[in-house]
Amino acid sequence: MEFTSGHYFSLDAKGRLSLPARLRKSMDEAEEQWFVFARGYDHAIDLYTYNEWKKYVDTEVSKLDRHNREHRDILRKIMEHTYEEKMDKQYRLLVPKPLLEFAGIVKDVFVLGQLGRIELWNPERYRNQYAWMDDEMVDRQGEKVFKDIKK
Repeated sequence: MEFTSGHYFSLDAKGRLSLPARLRKSMDEAEEQWFVFARGYDHAIDLYTYNEWKKYVDTEVSKLDRHNREHRDILRKIMEHTYEEKMDKQYRLLVPKPLLEFAGIVKDVFVLGQLGRIELWNPERYRNQYAWMDDEMVDRQGEKVFKDIKK
């Protein structure tokens, strides 16, 4: 399942996000009613379908060694800030209040597809974080990053 593109939306008065049709198209209707919200990097909220969350846990999180203090600590913090939510019949998800506070999201939200997950951002924070990346910088960074991963 792949989510792409960025869009601006608003949460309703109860803190719910209406999942846009263009993102719902990427989901298998029969199996994707449950979602997982998690604390992301850079003060963003990560949103996974349940199946994508399970893949992430199986391929990465489960490799943490509970006998290693650093691993235990990060696992505890990951799980402390993880919430399961069921999408309602109007395709809305209640965004957990602690994560909204962490991300600094009040009403407006920038929804960014990140292939197997979606990031939710405070729009101003996102713009400020990436203001330095003009088109030329994206080209240079892209060349460097993709060259590095081919090594």
